[in-house]
Amino acid sequence: CYWTAIMRLHVIFLFTSFILASAVSAEEFLYYMNDGYKPVNMVKPDGVWINQKCADSKSDCPLYLTLPKAKEYRGKLAGNEAARYCHQVNGNSVILKDKNGGYYDFCHFENGDYLIDSWILVLKGR
Repeated sequence: CYWTAIMRLHVIFLFTSFILASAVSAEEFLYYMNDGYKPVNMVKPDGVWINQKCADSKSDCPLYLTLPKAKEYRGKLAGNEAARYCHQVNGNSVILKDKNGGYYDFCHFENGDYLIDSWILVLKGR
């Protein structure tokens, strides 16, 4: 009776926690184009910011494909490793702005119009 009610509440709590933990974060970022900012819907499945198109087509999205190993750079100017690797895998490095004014480095792949967090690609390519 008392313990049965406690157990039911515990099961409901665990189920609710699981549903909330597995929810995908979503946020609108701003992508600066030639004539101003354009909104881009980004999602964060598995803790990685990607655009909705990439999340919807995992078979073509570069994040889910095998990428070449990141080349080690030994020049005088190290630069942005994420931007260099983005270009190495045929993407273009772009900066997106979130609603709080923070800036993020993304890799834009024109062959599918995918946007992926550049630093995640570097980590994946190591």
